[in-house]
Amino acid sequence: MRQAKEHEYIGQVDFDLVKRLHNAHNHVKSVRDTNALYIQGVEALMYHPMKDDLFVFARFNDETQRCKSLSVYNYGDNISDWSIHEPEGNSRSKLQLQISYVKDVQKKRPRNIKRSCNPKVIKQMVSEIHAFPIDETISHLIANTNSLIDAIPEVHKHLGGVNTFFRELYYANSEKQIQTLKSILGGGDGGDWPKPNEGFSGSALDAARFFLDKHLQAQAIKENYRKHVVGVFSSPMGKYKVVRHIVTGNQIDVVVNIYPSKEALPVDIVGNLSVLDIAQSGLEHPELDREDVRVPGVGSVDGMLKNQFFLVGENFVDPRVESQGQSSQTS
Repeated sequence: MRQAKEHEYIGQVDFDLVKRLHNAHNHVKSVRDTNALYIQGVEALMYHPMKDDLFVFARFNDETQRCKSLSVYNYGDNISDWSIHEPEGNSRSKLQLQISYVKDVQKKRPRNIKRSCNPKVIKQMVSEIHAFPIDETISHLIANTNSLIDAIPEVHKHLGGVNTFFRELYYANSEKQIQTLKSILGGGDGGDWPKPNEGFSGSALDAARFFLDKHLQAQAIKENYRKHVVGVFSSPMGKYKVVRHIVTGNQIDVVVNIYPSKEALPVDIVGNLSVLDIAQSGLEHPELDREDVRVPGVGSVDGMLKNQFFLVGENFVDPRVESQGQSSQTS
């Protein structure tokens, strides 16, 4: 998690943020009116059922400390964005707090946005903030880990082998193509491989067997890695949420655990995170917002504020045996 800059706030939902909003240049009416709406929203957020799992990212005007925008995160997920709406027309002129949601919350458009300047309505609006469904988290986890697995050198190199075989045959001259077809259809080996590839040279039939075998090996590696993939999501408060997607035969389990600190994380996960930490230490511009980092076969970091880690490997420990009855959810 990157550090907050001078005119930002990154942290848990508490009175520190309320104080900062109060201590702005309140003698300026536009600042006072704007920040008052954010204060109402933040105070309501302090009583949200998910409060302990949330953190806030707020941006302030450099001089007046007027709040320009505020985002609510549930670990690595941005679940709500707040801004100030200025109504157009004569019937309404007061500034309104505008809150966006991860799903539709009303029938009228925009369906995933609500606005109000009424304190009671703002309190209700804040209470309707929800996290992403676990199914969406898992879809995101699988999409990210699949790309990491596809990028494993041995997998990446050999998955395209069959395509390479047919491409080389395609680009051979027509006479050579006919000779190869006649040989194979006549029970022969197809003759010389048109263009030696990956250090292999020999008959077309041997090449076909070679590339198919490598393709099947790559698929087997992928399936082995896909049996257990992990998502790790952290917060500025030092807490970590670990989501495991485990496939055993035809059974799929999702195991979710919350850990109070990085030191409390399971050993099998810490190893991958350490590799990613080393990769991050080599960034060219570490003073900038944290960049995304990818290490094929190990994991990736979705940087900035999200602080999402997607991990792959062959030696993850199945927690279902050891942690039954502890702080986990299996579905």
